[in-house]
Amino acid sequence: MPHQDLRGASASSARATAGSPDPGRDARRAGSRATPVTPTKSRAASSLTPLSDEQSEVHETQPDPLDLISGAQDDDQKTELADEDGEEYDEPPPTKGSRKRKRAASAAPKAALRASMRASKAPSAADSIARLPKRGRGPSASRRSSLTLPTRVFARWDNLMWFYSGVVRERGESSTQFVIDFDDETHCPVELKNIRRGLLQAGDSVKVVNPELHGTVVEADEERATLQMQDGGERVEPVANIMVHARAITGLWGGRVLALEDIVPRIQPRALADTPSPSKASVLSAASAKHARSRVLAHIGFVVTLSAGCPKRQKADIEQVIRAHGGTVLEDWSAIFPLATEYAAGKKRWIAKAGGLHTKKLKDGISQVFLISDKMNQKPKYLVALALGIPCLSAEFLKSALTSDDVKHWARYLLPAGSSETLNACLSQLVDLDWGATPEHLTDIMKNSVAPKIFAGKSILVVGAEYFPVPPALRGKKEEGESSVPRIIVSMGADRVEAVPELRYASPKVEFDYVIWPKLDEDEMDEMEESWVSFPWVKDCLVAGRLLPLPQL
Repeated sequence: MPHQDLRGASASSARATAGSPDPGRDARRAGSRATPVTPTKSRAASSLTPLSDEQSEVHETQPDPLDLISGAQDDDQKTELADEDGEEYDEPPPTKGSRKRKRAASAAPKAALRASMRASKAPSAADSIARLPKRGRGPSASRRSSLTLPTRVFARWDNLMWFYSGVVRERGESSTQFVIDFDDETHCPVELKNIRRGLLQAGDSVKVVNPELHGTVVEADEERATLQMQDGGERVEPVANIMVHARAITGLWGGRVLALEDIVPRIQPRALADTPSPSKASVLSAASAKHARSRVLAHIGFVVTLSAGCPKRQKADIEQVIRAHGGTVLEDWSAIFPLATEYAAGKKRWIAKAGGLHTKKLKDGISQVFLISDKMNQKPKYLVALALGIPCLSAEFLKSALTSDDVKHWARYLLPAGSSETLNACLSQLVDLDWGATPEHLTDIMKNSVAPKIFAGKSILVVGAEYFPVPPALRGKKEEGESSVPRIIVSMGADRVEAVPELRYASPKVEFDYVIWPKLDEDEMDEMEESWVSFPWVKDCLVAGRLLPLPQL
């Protein structure tokens, strides 16, 4: 299940989706899709390199305390469904500003580059992959690299729709996932379906990362490519400074698809996991003290969910800032929108009906609610917010609110809804830009006409032990992760939702419009009906804001 949930290193470059909002532009009328603020892809490689003697003598400069609010992490991952405090809800899987990744321009003259390319115009199979990096000596090389050269690839970066060059470092958490070391010294886990052989070919439509220019490949080798630019001129660029959109990959890269047996990973020593700075909490407390008299967040409720890879301490710091400035932290959406449910069939059938999701009496005079995250992700809280039409904002919103003592410009900080696999696009949220202007936005949350109630009037059956909400008496802790799937379906407007651990516990007299089923083997797929779908398809529909064509069985 694309996006989500980056380490806090200094970011000298960033990838992000296009269309960042103009800070001076007024919010548009209600009901329109608002332009999202997108998360940042930071260079973090320098944090993995031991400091030299000279470096170790340099004293750190105290960072701006408010900058700690939105520190993104570089090691975000997308996985299948998981807990809110764990991994994201997406398939392997950070990202503000533009898609630029700044790189040093080649100093070689164009003629020399062209001559070098012609000399290697017919590369062998060995020429198609990157040179093996030098191995360190001593303890840092305890895990030795393979003697086989690693596979050079173009791979999709996280939730974005762009493919960048790199090499395969190692296998990921699943059998079809690999960690890619990108050429700009960042890394990210990527599913095999989003990886292509790293060979540019004549006719490929590409984009230069820095400066952002569109072009078509004339000729290329493993290091450089000659591009025909839109203005008619030619330009030689390092392959590392080129990105390819997912739509172009779908159209012209069919012959560069890789199978599992084609991939040779490069095994590197494990870097020490980053840990929060011991002084982070105290610095953030200083930020609260600096603005101690401000209650700019009063009467606003916040649900905070951060992408996978973010330290838990960062979430606590954000919640501390919210409380210090008058805001209310909501542990989960059920704290304000509880869901009435019932169990049947010996507690093997969970049932929720239309009208079951309602609004509690609002405490602390709450008139608005928002979700806060470092970037778009596919955790349960984020997906429920999308389904209900609740704005999902970048943590940068808090920094802006505390600095300006004003919250009315929240729409500038909208995150993307997510990336649609079916549409090959990163989509904006569909929200009411007058959100919070009337109490009915909260008291009649299921009547929000702007939120796309995709399953309105439909009966949905959710099958699978991993999706089944265990009765509270047996669960022993709050409901999280995959067992939140039925609640997400309810938030999408369904009239009736049933969840069962096995198909035999489903109501025999109810006709279901869709049956949401976990992964099946080939024999089971032969027996499936057209209305049987997977949860990734449901998420894709939610991100797109409409029902998409049913997946092919």
